[in-house]
Amino acid sequence: MSYPGVGPDDPTFILGRPLGTIRVYEYAGVDPQTGVYTFYDKDRKKVTSPVDRTGLVDPVTIKYYGGFQNSLRYKGWTADFLFQFEDHTVKNPLLNGSYPPGFQGNQLKSRALGRWQKPGDVTDIPKYTQGLLGFLPWALYGKNSDLAYSRVAFLRLKNVSIAYQLPATLMKKLRLQQVSLFAQGQNLLTFSKKEFSDFDPESDAINFGPLKTFTGGIKVNL
Repeated sequence: MSYPGVGPDDPTFILGRPLGTIRVYEYAGVDPQTGVYTFYDKDRKKVTSPVDRTGLVDPVTIKYYGGFQNSLRYKGWTADFLFQFEDHTVKNPLLNGSYPPGFQGNQLKSRALGRWQKPGDVTDIPKYTQGLLGFLPWALYGKNSDLAYSRVAFLRLKNVSIAYQLPATLMKKLRLQQVSLFAQGQNLLTFSKKEFSDFDPESDAINFGPLKTFTGGIKVNL
């Protein structure tokens, strides 16, 4: 496939890459002396106001996904479970929420305490400011850089159910055909990188992830 007229810096179509790939600024870290974001230019120099989008991000294509399930039975007990796994790139939930870093509403304690505070601090969280102009480096460059995205793999316990069927001898005494107790749960556990300990790795930045649900009951056949 070819795209006639597409230049090497075209942000939409990139030869040899999936259609979902986009060009972004390449994040170079927070300057230890000034506490502001820096980015690489085409000469690999760190700058605060980049022009060259040297990074590539594919937030659409899932690298791999799958799942496995099993059923275990022992006497009157039955257990069923389903695990789901996936590896993909998503918008970083902390950096792409309703409020950018430093704004009211985006003040996770673990992040706020790790911000840049004085020259020499080495961190990926820039200095805080009360001025509106302090938001511009993120709005203009950070949000359009690979900093705004994270590749995350996760393993989730999607479904689990446990049931117990009362013994036939007891059913005979109670004059019932069958009685079973059951409990079910969905999205009970998720294992992923520490960065997503406060967020759901399957969902995009501002969306809720799958909710944990629990149900239980008793089934009686007369």
